[in-house]
Amino acid sequence: QRRPATTMTLKASPFLTFIVTAKSRLDHLQATLPGLLQQPDCHTIVVDYDCPQDTKTWVKRNHSKVEVVHVRPRPEFNTSEARNRGALTARTEWLCFLDADVAIAPHFCETVRPLLDTPCFVRFGRLTPGLSICRREDFLSVGGFDETFRGWGCEDDDFLTRLRLHRVSEKAAPPELVTIIEHSDEKRMAHRSFRKRWLSLRINGLYFQIKTDLARQLGLVELPKNELRSIYEEVARVVSGDPDHTVEIRIALPGRIDFIEPPGWRLRREWLYRFVPADTHPQANLVHAAQL
Repeated sequence: QRRPATTMTLKASPFLTFIVTAKSRLDHLQATLPGLLQQPDCHTIVVDYDCPQDTKTWVKRNHSKVEVVHVRPRPEFNTSEARNRGALTARTEWLCFLDADVAIAPHFCETVRPLLDTPCFVRFGRLTPGLSICRREDFLSVGGFDETFRGWGCEDDDFLTRLRLHRVSEKAAPPELVTIIEHSDEKRMAHRSFRKRWLSLRINGLYFQIKTDLARQLGLVELPKNELRSIYEEVARVVSGDPDHTVEIRIALPGRIDFIEPPGWRLRREWLYRFVPADTHPQANLVHAAQL
């Protein structure tokens, strides 16, 4: 006796994983997470980075399909580590990193998916540096996000810059696909190593510029982690030690040179970085630089 014919519906495997980090942003996550779950053929990972609001319990109770990565104890928020922990848990080819305060449009994946026809990374404009898409393979190739960064700012720019140095092509997505929930600096800087937003950006920005210059000079995508930590600690010490005035950082270049040094002489090279107040007269800076 023949069995009656049946119709089977095969569910497509996820092609992309949303990786959302949360640290005292449960109200934002409650507003933005439903929009992620409406996207077709996608998986969602929420990284509860020792959130005092017990984000993991709320997510498991209200959205059972969401995978939760719980990182603790972590009194200070390290965005890079939180994203790395989520990315290493993901199993899809494509990863989408975003913050809890980022809401996406209903047609987000419909618009973005055609861009992912070739190896690349996708960004959404300067106003949403925390949002990007890349292949998991490329994420691993550049070592993920740099966990040396503390405080707020530039870890996203650093990650995308290293993808460029790795020769990963870049594509732009329409910025109107995302909306940022407005919130105060007090909320933005909670649980950060540096509580002042613009001081944190000066420290992270200067560190990012130095490591990028060195990477380009040496032809490396990623520098030794111990050297990066030393550079960051020196930058943080100098900038936070005199936050209202010009600061200088000198970086010694590697010892390799391209000519035979004369007997009794050695060439020592260094770069000078000066962070100056915006109202400093530009001509004075040029004169000072010429005298060095």
